[in-house]
Amino acid sequence: MTSPRITFAYQGPAAESLDLLQIEQVDWDRYTGKVTTGAMVRALREMLYGEAAGSLVDCGMTGGCVVCLILVYPRVPGLSYQFAASYGDLSERLEEIVEESETINFSLENSASPNHPPLAIISAEWADVVCDAAGNEIVPPPLTIEGDEIISPIPVYGAVDVVYATERHAYTLTAPRREDTVDNFYTSAVYGWYGGGVNWLAVKMPPGIETFNADADAVCGGGSGFIETPEEDDPGDEPVTGNRRSVVDYCSQEIVEDDFT
Repeated sequence: MTSPRITFAYQGPAAESLDLLQIEQVDWDRYTGKVTTGAMVRALREMLYGEAAGSLVDCGMTGGCVVCLILVYPRVPGLSYQFAASYGDLSERLEEIVEESETINFSLENSASPNHPPLAIISAEWADVVCDAAGNEIVPPPLTIEGDEIISPIPVYGAVDVVYATERHAYTLTAPRREDTVDNFYTSAVYGWYGGGVNWLAVKMPPGIETFNADADAVCGGGSGFIETPEEDDPGDEPVTGNRRSVVDYCSQEIVEDDFT
């Protein structure tokens, strides 16, 4: 009689996947897909005085295609990688060394790093008052820079203004309407692969894309769903001027004074 054979499959520990590309999409403008007050004023000028008003709405589209900007930050200088889109066309890579400024918050930490991988941190200094764990204002401790980190000798609450250089690669994605689908006519994802890993990002569609998904012949700004007039938009003729003074207790974050003159 033949004994049953049992086979054991051994699989060693999986290699840790690298994470060497930081991929971001430039945010859509806050008024994308909306008719603003300023645009309406320009349209009235065109009707009354024959001035060129231009497009009333920026729908995030050009020539019937969704067009957006993708930024890639290599975490390793000079990283060799390939970059592609699941749908649509990518422009040639634009490589730059750029100087960026940002404010980094410390919340009882000893160290913090910029949002993008720095080639070099040029400067770092406290932006305002610094507080200890009990919320008491203290003398700002000296900061040191170690590689891509800003170090405080003690854990504190505070904000640091940082200027640093970073390597940035820019791509423009152009995604036309699909002809062979019943939904999600413009969706896409971008991804980069290299020896040891892959990073990807789903592309965020512009506000109001539903109108173009529903109707291939839709005109940007032609539907009532696009019409909004945010109060913040400045029509451009006579801006309202004034001074607003707000006093905030940094440690408690309470507004102690707020007036407009």
